[in-house]
Amino acid sequence: MANENYQEHLAAERTERTRKMLQSLPASCTDFITSIALTTSPLTRMAYTIDLGTFCEFATREIPYYAAKKPSEWTDADIDHFTGRDLRTYADYLTLYFKSETLAEDGTPPKAMRNHECGVMRKLSSLRSYFDFLFKSERISSNIAALVSLPKLHEKPILYLINEEVDRLLSVASDGAALTERQQKFHKLTKTRDVAILMLFLIFVVKEVALALIGLILLKSCFWERECASASASA
Repeated sequence: MANENYQEHLAAERTERTRKMLQSLPASCTDFITSIALTTSPLTRMAYTIDLGTFCEFATREIPYYAAKKPSEWTDADIDHFTGRDLRTYADYLTLYFKSETLAEDGTPPKAMRNHECGVMRKLSSLRSYFDFLFKSERISSNIAALVSLPKLHEKPILYLINEEVDRLLSVASDGAALTERQQKFHKLTKTRDVAILMLFLIFVVKEVALALIGLILLKSCFWERECASASASA
């Protein structure tokens, strides 16, 4: 019951945050998010909204046509004005941009934001879904986002946790010492579950590797037995 209340609270918090962000975006963004409400989670909808916000921020900064209007004032005709070149420029923009163009009150420089292939792909995929919704709803003349190629993902080497990292992970899950005061309130409710999941995962992975090795040894053993039997029969 406590876990259900936590999940409900988290879902409500994400939904509220999504609605707040949508207020500064075009009305078509709200229509798009509403259209996927029954098939996606609050976290997914919030991620879509953040991605759309990043795109609108790019347009107001980098494309003169959109600089005169706030994103919340953009019409379907304005969205239809985007070109394939604009979206390709956006894909490059995502590799390095700044969250704010001005210095903070304390003089801190703007924070640099970087996305690699996976991040760029996710944001472009969000944009594709948005344009696809508008096109299928006959609100724009074409889905130009579909013409923009997604970046190719490169395989990354598997990184394994060392013993110290495993100990630290389990320690944080059990005592919550590194968590904020707000996070610790929820940690009291989910501590047992979190530790159990981590332990199950660690044990399962170890067993899976061990079983794979045992299976490989047995497979080789059967192969050699069969070869020996064949050789004996031939002799």
